[in-house]
Amino acid sequence: MVGGPYCFCFGVCCFLWIVLQVCWWCGSLSGVVFDGGWWCVVVVETMRISFSKASTVWRCGALFQRRYVDRVPGRGAAWLPQGIAVHEWLEVWEKQGRVMGLGESLGFARDVYWREIERVEAECGAVGSWFGSGPYSPQEDVVRREGQVLEQVGCLFERMPVEDVLVTPDGGVGVELPFRFLLPSGVEVVGFADRVINHPKWGVVVQDLKTGRTPADPWQLGVYALGLREQFGVECTRGAIIKASTGKMTRTVQVADLDVVAGWLQSCVDLIELGDCTPCGDERCEACGPKDWEALR
Repeated sequence: MVGGPYCFCFGVCCFLWIVLQVCWWCGSLSGVVFDGGWWCVVVVETMRISFSKASTVWRCGALFQRRYVDRVPGRGAAWLPQGIAVHEWLEVWEKQGRVMGLGESLGFARDVYWREIERVEAECGAVGSWFGSGPYSPQEDVVRREGQVLEQVGCLFERMPVEDVLVTPDGGVGVELPFRFLLPSGVEVVGFADRVINHPKWGVVVQDLKTGRTPADPWQLGVYALGLREQFGVECTRGAIIKASTGKMTRTVQVADLDVVAGWLQSCVDLIELGDCTPCGDERCEACGPKDWEALR
């Protein structure tokens, strides 16, 4: 049969292509080499970094070691489910064309909030061991933040202007928009941009949704903009914050030079490879946990 060898070779090629695709999407850098008459798939683990990892190691080596290397369970906090509930509702609401009514929106966000409370409790222990907030005990804070979730969703629903949300060249909608790209060193950067719009004055603007009082990180919008350029070829020079407490966008600001942002990401990678896990030692240790890091190891 003349077609037999060709069919076999075609099948092998298809198999290798599938293996390479799986390795790529699993975060591995793959190659195919010819050695001694055999084709071999070589899989080398590729470092992957996100803005969260980068900002953590930039802030405190001990916290990075504890959270991402040793994977010590963190201390629970109700502000985590609060942020997830509002972000998840906004994504669904926008991608469905804002057809979800106010009552349904509040119910959706409430369900997500309590789902996440249960998840954090399963991972971090009983609510009584969580962080409180100001004068509020952990238990009081859990109840209080359910109300904040509903207030913030209500503000966004009522006050957030209808804007032209970006649609990427491949059809992606600019809400919780995933991106992934490689730094020149081969390190993969992954993340999600909260929201990307076409602004009538500034063109493409990246937005970060804030549900708490934590100030915006100056690098975050830059990482979003870099992801847009590297993956989608979309140029973006402006960014803004959406405050969930008001439902409105702050004034747009110039994002950092994207080559500088790439350099900062590489500096964070270098810190990870250096393995310095010295606690930062400032007042933020009370909120992130490195003071008890040695005891938890």
